Amino acid sequence: MPKDIAVISGTRKGPQDNIPRTKSERNRIKESTRRYVDRQKLVAPLSIDELKTHSDEILRAEQLDLKYRDFTAIILSNSVWRDSVAGIPYDKRLLL
Repeated sequence: MPKDIAVISGTRKGPQDNIPRTKSERNRIKESTRRYVDRQKLVAPLSIDELKTHSDEILRAEQLDLKYRDFTAIILSNSVWRDSVAGIPYDKRLLL
């Protein structure tokens, strides 16, 4: 075995600035979003503008930075679609 094997060390890229860094912050957004969806009785699909508006309301209520809007919008969209997807048997789901 050669002694001079080059070891390539990749640089670890940190999370994007608009994604909460700690799991507790991410879970806080996730839980508050679920409560918000249940309280507001939101129905899928939501437009991008609706997702942004609701995300801003969630972040303000939780007193979190609005830079997390896009992350919250994804969590919000997932929460809104949750019951619809859950109603489809797992082996019948098709991701398009």
